[in-house]
Amino acid sequence: PDIYSIGFQEFVDLTARNVLSDDVSRRKECAARVEAVLTSLHGERYVAVGMEQCVGVLLMVYVHPRLVSAVTHVRADVIKCGFGVGDARAGNKGGTAVRMAVHGSQLCLINAHLPAGASHADERNDTFDEIVAGLQKAYGERLRGGPFPSPLEHDLCVFAGDLNYRLEPGGAKEEQNQVVRDAVAQGKWGKLLQIDQLRAQQRAGLAFQGFAEASIDFQPTYKYDAGTSRYDSSEKQRVPSYCDRVLWLEPQGAACKPVAYVACQGVLVSDHKPVTALLDWSAGSSQRTSAESAASPAQQAAEASLIDFDAIDLDGDASAPPPLPSAESAFADEFDLSELFGFSAAAEGAAASATPPSQPAAFDPP
Repeated sequence: PDIYSIGFQEFVDLTARNVLSDDVSRRKECAARVEAVLTSLHGERYVAVGMEQCVGVLLMVYVHPRLVSAVTHVRADVIKCGFGVGDARAGNKGGTAVRMAVHGSQLCLINAHLPAGASHADERNDTFDEIVAGLQKAYGERLRGGPFPSPLEHDLCVFAGDLNYRLEPGGAKEEQNQVVRDAVAQGKWGKLLQIDQLRAQQRAGLAFQGFAEASIDFQPTYKYDAGTSRYDSSEKQRVPSYCDRVLWLEPQGAACKPVAYVACQGVLVSDHKPVTALLDWSAGSSQRTSAESAASPAQQAAEASLIDFDAIDLDGDASAPPPLPSAESAFADEFDLSELFGFSAAAEGAAASATPPSQPAAFDPP
């Protein structure tokens, strides 16, 4: 791919110290690991063009070396939507964004963490509006190369993150859980999407109007017992939901095509399963953003699914990838970033659809 947009939520713990100041050393360590994985995977060093952090919401944008000369007018911003008022809002919830011009086309990449709570769809809608309005105001200023179009008026706006929208089958909590977990066990993703809160808000015109999303052919990404692929077994028994999403908006056309959209079931460090999307986008009137885009989407997906990301060797000589953090690093213990780029999970998603697991509450990666 020519462009990688990598978003983290809850990148750091929500403590008073982290709310007041970013953990720069942790961010640098994460960047070193990401760059090492990209170099090992592609054999070339991707270039960081934008990086922005808002407490636990971290966005990192990398471009392929061949694209660097075509990238201009880069700007990174933070929109804080947490507790507090006005400019004193905290960054426990909110968004980070990087916008740029690619071959003259305007691209806006947003990473967000929207409010939690099964019944708080209205708060999520409001935060979405706050992020968009905050960026629109920032982009309208004659500063840092601006003014720029509103984020929703860019040629392509990609909005991703822990959006926290839930599944709402109705009825008592116990009944909701049973309905959802039974549907998951049977691989009935379409049935689940009929009760998806985000889709309902879109239909009602309350949030993410006009945004598209690739077909969801994987099980809900939240909430798991941390360290497992088993849905919440705590006393709260949270209803599994599609909290983690990647959506995009093209106000002027339909040049962006989804190639792959998968959940990484092998990631066990979180109570979420991260999602990853591969998009094929035409930038400019005749330029393509990827030299690989001549291949059909089916061919690209097939090639991507053959990569064994768990087998990536990150211990080669220092002249290839940047050095990784030491084995004693707490960050290294928490994250296996190679899994986050694992389109090999596409095969897992297909297998899960064809042969759903027999136990509704527990799922082991194939």
